[in-house]
Amino acid sequence: RTMTIKDFSETSETSYRCEGRTGSVTETSELTLGYVGVKISGDTAVSEGKPFSIVCTMKTAAGYTPNLKLFKDKAQVSAILNNEEGTLTFEKAEADFDDAGNYECSVTFSKEDANPVTAKDSKSLAVYGFSTPPQGVIKKKETGTVITLTCKVTQAEEVTIMWYKDAQTNALSDNVTPETFANSISGSTITIDTN
Repeated sequence: RTMTIKDFSETSETSYRCEGRTGSVTETSELTLGYVGVKISGDTAVSEGKPFSIVCTMKTAAGYTPNLKLFKDKAQVSAILNNEEGTLTFEKAEADFDDAGNYECSVTFSKEDANPVTAKDSKSLAVYGFSTPPQGVIKKKETGTVITLTCKVTQAEEVTIMWYKDAQTNALSDNVTPETFANSISGSTITIDTN
């Protein structure tokens, strides 16, 4: 007879036993199944210049030696390994646009009497910010100057960009003319006319 365990997961980790009977003789065979795996957590979006982190957490079974690695766009990233907690952490105090990309945790579990087992999990990180002017600083210009600001978003599959002025809670929209400026909005770009 065969027993099939569908969607084997951490909760399936236990001992299984099968018994075979022939007349008055019973034969028993026991097997302990261990779950090994990895999960990725952390930020999925961050503003340029803000801190972010990506954490790989692994689950290993007794007797297996794990080799945990973190990749960004298929290139290995240097990260801090904590063997006691089973984590690998990548942290950065200030995100820049180059940090956007696909991050993947990969762990290979080795055991002397078994083939290696590899588990992977991934997530994307988007970075938001202004592409011009640098750090949002605009020098004083003569009246009548038109300034164009572009909000840069990297690695986002779907994004909606909203523009706000000062502490306003309502987003700006095309053809709205507050007392201090007129604006034209096209997706990630806003044009401010200082007339």
